[in-house]
Amino acid sequence: MEKVVMTLGAGSKNLGFTKQTMEEEDIRFLQLSGMYRLSKPYNVFFKVFYVFGLISFVGVIATAFIDGDSAVTFETTHLLLIISNMFIQSTVHLRNHETVDKLFRAIDRGFYSYGSAMDNETAKQIEKLRLEKKKRKRVYSDVFKYLVVGAALGIITKTVILNGIMGKENREMDGANWVIYYSPTRNWVPFAEYWIPYLFGMALSMVNTASTGMTAISSVAIFVRFAEEFCHQLDIISLGLNNVTRRAQFLYETRYGHVYSKGGSEESKIKYDNCLKECMNKTVEHHVVIIDLFAGFKQMMLIPLFTVIFDGSALIFLATALLISDEGNSIKLVIPIFMTAEIFYTYVYCGYGELLTRKFQEIGSSLYLDEWIDHTEMLKPYFTIITAYTFIPKRLSAVLTSPNNESFGSVLRTAYSLLNLLLNRGRTRAM
Repeated sequence: MEKVVMTLGAGSKNLGFTKQTMEEEDIRFLQLSGMYRLSKPYNVFFKVFYVFGLISFVGVIATAFIDGDSAVTFETTHLLLIISNMFIQSTVHLRNHETVDKLFRAIDRGFYSYGSAMDNETAKQIEKLRLEKKKRKRVYSDVFKYLVVGAALGIITKTVILNGIMGKENREMDGANWVIYYSPTRNWVPFAEYWIPYLFGMALSMVNTASTGMTAISSVAIFVRFAEEFCHQLDIISLGLNNVTRRAQFLYETRYGHVYSKGGSEESKIKYDNCLKECMNKTVEHHVVIIDLFAGFKQMMLIPLFTVIFDGSALIFLATALLISDEGNSIKLVIPIFMTAEIFYTYVYCGYGELLTRKFQEIGSSLYLDEWIDHTEMLKPYFTIITAYTFIPKRLSAVLTSPNNESFGSVLRTAYSLLNLLLNRGRTRAM
């Protein structure tokens, strides 16, 4: 296999992946966006700017709240939640680098090899599923990428148009209260009335906009890649169980040079049963490998999924509140893109959570779809093993709940309830 060497400047090294894996999984971009290790200096640099950004947004919120500027308070709180989520995503993936690396190397080697225990017809079906999986990975990642890029460009553009050209902020000295209003995202920087801190705040805003966008794109991309790979492997296991007798026939013919006939000798029956056992052993081994990898993936995604589910309602609520409020007209230009991206972001995690649970459950009944009745005694132990593995469905966890379609509905309902609460409070004050 052809190996490639990473050439990303400092910290570049030979990762040992094939060229296909490097390109299909977009590992270079994952490294640059802080989701896969590049080098310690780069990762430290990446995290330091995130921390500065978090502190800066807290300072803006505190200043705006004291000044009674509700529009800036809501807008910056919305951005603070976004950057906090991306900081958690990056930190968790870097901290669990061994799990991420293990999954990528499993993808690189094809997870599991059946050898001659997989017939040509089933192999063609698997290849068709692989191509469909590849398209889905690209489509979901690209849709979210365009939404994030649109939101980032929208923030920069509205700042240039409203402040640089139209002068909407109309401030005698930007940064006089340590808040820089003319940057793409408002920043709080001590002594921002002086040039050096002011320029640092401007640079911080640009870097945070770019790094948060990159991490957001990569967080969805890496989750979609791993989720799609798990779904694909579970489909292979199901196909293997559906076609186990055909696989055994193929293995028998490959090994002994002739087709197995049911009315043959006792010796040929024993040989066929051995082939059937080998095929079943391969499938069970494959299932165990996937369960083991999924356990690591589930553990790694525990905190990120928690933030997706429980921060998702707040993000959608804040975006909607900004859209319908009488203040903060500038941010309204890009809020629709933000809302679409946030709803899509939440749906991807919940939708794949539901799909993975269903795929794990379906394996339990896959063997029943084959012509197993003539081999009941021999297959009985395998029925027991597979049923035991699928009796308690494997599912992702978000600490207090599981990501699924019901959770996605709950996120939207909670955001709607919070919005109603805000509107009713506003009507009560107006009376």
